Amino acid sequence: MQNGSDVRYVNAPGRAPAAWPWIVATAVALLALLLLLAMGFQQSPMMSAAFVIVLLGGALGWVLDSRSRARAHSEQLTRVHEAVPQAVAPAIAQAVMQLTAGILAQSWPAGDSGGSAPQVINHRPPQAIAPQLPARVVNVPRNIVYNQAVPANVAPYQPIEIETITGDDDETPGETIQVPMNHLMRFASCPTPSRSEWQGKPQGYTNASRVFLSHGMLDRTNRGGFSWKAEYPVQSRRAWLAQYEAKALGAGAGEAPLLG
Repeated sequence: MQNGSDVRYVNAPGRAPAAWPWIVATAVALLALLLLLAMGFQQSPMMSAAFVIVLLGGALGWVLDSRSRARAHSEQLTRVHEAVPQAVAPAIAQAVMQLTAGILAQSWPAGDSGGSAPQVINHRPPQAIAPQLPARVVNVPRNIVYNQAVPANVAPYQPIEIETITGDDDETPGETIQVPMNHLMRFASCPTPSRSEWQGKPQGYTNASRVFLSHGMLDRTNRGGFSWKAEYPVQSRRAWLAQYEAKALGAGAGEAPLLG
């Protein structure tokens, strides 16, 4: 005869076996969340959400089915229900892990942990190294003229001056004047030309204006100044001077004056 304290319910499932379905469901839910992040919810939200919903629905259905089976067959299948979660849970976890690994392998290249921005590597191809050839040595003998060293085959620089005769509209008609080429180029660049646009000594401005006035490029104004004629813009004025500059560089000693 057994006492009340000796009564045991051998078919009643324990707390640990009854909690197995919820443990597995929680693990599946966490894996589903990881899969949702791995598949890129922002890139394909519909596919990711559908996959996670199907996975969670299957896990919830499996939990409800397990609990209903445990309640209906608690007396006959107590030991079976205790063993089923222990046998099924590792298989489900392994299958989910394999599926996760496959998705991650297709989503990111090897060596990338996922979610990181692509790295741009500034790769420079190897440059071919030119062989170091021996230097070519050119002997330059010294050129001595009257006990003074001068460079050979080089003409010394000589400033170019334009020589011309003033016209009838000049203050002194028929006078021969000489004006440096750089003064004439500077005067030709003046837009008006007015004395305020000139940079240099006033005598240089006066001499340059006499050259252009004698050759018909300037008109006198009522205020005593000058103005360029419309048919001689700055390009024409510079081209006119450039021809005599080239002639001066190629001219030899003893030739006729540049301008008549």
